[in-house]
Amino acid sequence: MKNNGIVVLFAKCTDGILPEHPDILKYGFLEYNTIRDLVNAGQLKNICVASCMAIVSKVIHDKGINCILLSDGVSESITRKLGLSWTKSL
Repeated sequence: MKNNGIVVLFAKCTDGILPEHPDILKYGFLEYNTIRDLVNAGQLKNICVASCMAIVSKVIHDKGINCILLSDGVSESITRKLGLSWTKSL
């Protein structure tokens, strides 16, 4: 993936965004340092979730990737809360 590239995710997401991991929806894909600070402050307690968020965040933020979600199961407001772009159709 080149810096400042675009990724389009096509996903049904029939259950929404990982209902068993509400921290992803609560915080979204913040910058890596912010996620680290939340873990260190004890606000983000699930290390597995924090790790997933950090990996995705590093790719998105460090490479300047515009990640666009096209999904019937996730609304525009939820997608934007995650820190991703949203589209209704191609």
